[in-house]
Parts: sequence; structure tokens; C-alpha cells
Amino acid sequence: MRFIKNIFLVIVLFFVNFVIVNFIPHPYNQISIISLIIVAFLLLRSNYFNLNYIIVLIFLIELFSGLPFGVGIISATIVIYIMKWMLNNVLTNRSMYIVFLATSITTILHRILLFVFLYIFNFFLGNETILNSDILINTGYELGMTLIIAFILYMILSKSAKKINPTYVFK
Repeated sequence: MRFIKNIFLVIVLFFVNFVIVNFIPHPYNQISIISLIIVAFLLLRSNYFNLNYIIVLIFLIELFSGLPFGVGIISATIVIYIMKWMLNNVLTNRSMYIVFLATSITTILHRILLFVFLYIFNFFLGNETILNSDILINTGYELGMTLIIAFILYMILSKSAKKINPTYVFK
């Protein structure tokens, strides 16, 4: 039953990403659903079996992206394991500041690795990678919108999820 529920969650998150990217106007469609999902899964369900569901979701998103196949899934997989290590060993507190920091690091690291792997892919194909100032502006929009949604999700989840709700410590 849990497997079916998790697969259903992956499909719903895929459609949410599809709707946000394709049907919302420009500055608002820059929300990094992948970063939000990585941070949320790592905060709430931090075992390796559940990380496989994130990889399946990223594979589905990769099928509909305009990037060469594999660039997005490789960069997202590296970010997943780096952030899992950081949230387990460095950022052990689950406060709002740590969620903001983890979301920021995830978004920026995912974007940097995406551009690096895209550059490497285009280098071996002999294509030219065009990097201009619009990329920095869009990354800023992406970071801002992702942090706003992360704040809203943290406020909702901090009331319901005991793993990130620090009030049980004071009782």
C-alpha cells in the first residue's frame, strides 16, 4: 500500500511540476520543484529507499525537458546525495533557517551542476553553450520563488510533521 501511495505522490508531483512550468506566467513559473522535493523528502523521509522515488520523479521530468537526456538526472542525483550528507552531518537542526539554507544550496548547486554537465555534453558534441546574463536573472527568480514556496511549505509542515516541529522538545 505504501508503494502505491508513493507512486501516486510521484505522479501528482510530476503533474504539479508540469502545470507550473507550462501554464504559469514567466517570473512565477521559475519555481524549482526539484529543489523543493529534494529538501522536503530529505527532511521528512530521509532513508535511501525513498530517495529512489525522487530519482523516478526527476526521470519523468527529464523526459519533458528541453535539455539533452541525462543532464538533469545526473545533476539532481549528485545534489540529492550531497544534500543528504549535509542535512545528516552539517545542517542537523530543522529550523526555518536551515530549511531556507538547504533550499538555497540545493537550488544553486543543482543549477551549477546542470550548467557544468550541459557544457561538458555540448563540448563533446562540438556545440556551443551560450551563457548570458539572462541565466543569472532567471536563477535569481528561481531562487526567490523557490524560497517563498519553501517558506509556505515549512509553515504548513511545521504544524503537522513532528520531525520538523520543535515544540515536542519543550514539553
